Amino acid sequence: MDGAINNVIVIDNEISIIETDNKIKIVNNNIIVSQPTSLKVVYKSIPDCKNLVFTVVSDLDLYEFYEFEGDSNIENEYQIEPQANVNRYVENRTSEKFALNIEETVNVKDALIRSAYLDLGATNCENKISYNLLTPGGEAHVHLGVLSSNSKKKYDIALNHLNHHTYGNMDNYGIVKNAGSLIINGIGKIAKGCSKSNTHQINKIIVFDKKCQAQANPYLLVDEYDVNASHGASVGKIDDQQLFYLQSRGLTSQQAMSLVTIGYFMPVINYIKNEKIKEDVGELLNEKVVG
Repeated sequence: MDGAINNVIVIDNEISIIETDNKIKIVNNNIIVSQPTSLKVVYKSIPDCKNLVFTVVSDLDLYEFYEFEGDSNIENEYQIEPQANVNRYVENRTSEKFALNIEETVNVKDALIRSAYLDLGATNCENKISYNLLTPGGEAHVHLGVLSSNSKKKYDIALNHLNHHTYGNMDNYGIVKNAGSLIINGIGKIAKGCSKSNTHQINKIIVFDKKCQAQANPYLLVDEYDVNASHGASVGKIDDQQLFYLQSRGLTSQQAMSLVTIGYFMPVINYIKNEKIKEDVGELLNEKVVG
């Protein structure tokens, strides 16, 4: 989807409709997507907990941007109905050091959702994200890219398999520098009776200096036999052999480190279908990670 986004909504303590068509309806705090479309949601100032419900019954390209102007708390619920195909990109672009707490519950019923989270913001945050695969055929792919620079961030991301024949995969990548702190807890849970399900996760964090703190914690909670489950985790500095190879090709040490670290975040761009947003994200990555 290269052109303009069809629908734009701003959340600033209440829902402000900038542009919508008949493919989206808003009933109280429930945003209902009934036909294939694209939607951009911008979150501004939400000091108290704001409960939003997204009900998606069709294909949707969803772009969510956090541009907070103060400490904010959000609790969102996403209902992905059967046969829906959702491609979702979430970006924290808040430049000030506010406190941010976000809780997401994503319920998936025989549908596909692909979600990418890019957090290069200056905020201190504690985010809890749960994907509940409720019916056979439910499938969720989650990709996190987070930078913690002189800030404290914690992400709890769960794939909860609550029925048989469900699939979940998450790739969580982080970079910590300038005495920042980052905790990533990846949780894959397969309940009893949920046979033929698959849950997989990778958690990796690069640490730049000794004053940084980082934890990548994978958890598998499996209560069924006939399943596939895997996890991996690593925390450490940039591989010396990678740096040596790049420097042998004429790059400086700083250029080599920047190239390796930006590679952690580049896969997030693959979730973006809108060309203008994709271009903006590429520039942001160069500014925040390389610059």
